[in-house]
Amino acid sequence: YWQASRINRSVTVVERAEGEGDFQVIARLASDKMAFSDKNLDSTKVYRYSVYRLTDDNFSQKKSTASVRPNQPADEFIAMRCDGLLTDWTVLEPQATSFNNGTSALTMVNFGDSLFISLRSLSFPPHLKIFMDSDLDASTGLSNPYTQQAGCDYQISGDSLLKAGAGEWSFIKKIILKAKDGFTELSINLSDIQLLSVPSVKFSGVLNHQQPIPENIAYTWFYKFIQPGIPAHFAVKNSQANPTSKIILEWNTRNDAEGYIIERSVDDLEHFTRIARLAPTVSYYHDNNVDTLHYYYYRIFAFNGQQRSEYSAVLGGRPGQIAEGVAENCKLNALITIAPNPARDRIRVNINCSRPTENAKLQLLSPSGTIVYEKRLSRLAGETDHLLLLNGIRSGVYLLRFEADNYTPNTFKVFIQ
Repeated sequence: YWQASRINRSVTVVERAEGEGDFQVIARLASDKMAFSDKNLDSTKVYRYSVYRLTDDNFSQKKSTASVRPNQPADEFIAMRCDGLLTDWTVLEPQATSFNNGTSALTMVNFGDSLFISLRSLSFPPHLKIFMDSDLDASTGLSNPYTQQAGCDYQISGDSLLKAGAGEWSFIKKIILKAKDGFTELSINLSDIQLLSVPSVKFSGVLNHQQPIPENIAYTWFYKFIQPGIPAHFAVKNSQANPTSKIILEWNTRNDAEGYIIERSVDDLEHFTRIARLAPTVSYYHDNNVDTLHYYYYRIFAFNGQQRSEYSAVLGGRPGQIAEGVAENCKLNALITIAPNPARDRIRVNINCSRPTENAKLQLLSPSGTIVYEKRLSRLAGETDHLLLLNGIRSGVYLLRFEADNYTPNTFKVFIQ
């Protein structure tokens, strides 16, 4: 799916390729369409898709997907953080998206203690109703009269939150709703709809009192973000029986994980690739594809649905010569926090280095890469605070970069007001 176009004379062209073959046009859709379903595919084949817009005399750049196989979606794991790291600014894929006639998309996503809901529709301004079954019990609550979904406990109607009880809907509170340029957005505290302690909810929507979302089915599912913790006591060890041809990895299992992913890089920390996906009850892994000519470095994360934990520390070395708990010949990661962000006249940077380091520096760069501020730091050890004075620096978006000997460079996005 994609964002619909308001240019009436344009069409959206969908192409498909099998394997490494050429793209072929499979659909031409009206400009107000924002979704396409490809059916009757061969589950043994791999497909790629591209989408572009076409007018009488011009066409847009193509947007292409990665290779996908029916019934075997590719793993995509997301680690959500809020400490300002550059990677945190990546747009997240919606956790629940439903469509109506290919022209409206209702999206729900949660972060922290809030549920965020957005509607994309060229039918604007819309009136939106959302019905939610928060206890997953069809015998409680009221029905959605438009889709016949039973057991709805809460309803959002416009800017009002309602609760089912005694055969009717009762008002709970007003909610903040913003609408502009084809987007309607609102947010609700999870505690207001009893979702703090449950991982999922059934929901359905109605647009303009007549168009059900999703269409053709009574409801769809929304799953919360549940971020598991990092597997504790991750260790990389020499094999006693086969020290030159096997490396042993161990960790503690977690109750909040659906499984674990192990990644490995050979001779450096720049080329990690996945080598194992393991069940939640597994607490060890033996890497038998090693030799004494190379260094092997490992990291692990736990996952729960699409959400993953942070990476563990990187550990490893040469088979038979691994110092357990120590990552040989590799750079470390400093723990860095910045505040405030956005900032006005100063930024405080907290740097926590697990090992002493020399030749450290903090640089503030413009989006084009020009250094507008630089501060050289003396020997760093443990946790230290550093104050950056921003007098004379124009407001805007900047990149704050930390560099030091034996540490991986870190880059942060900073707003200066």
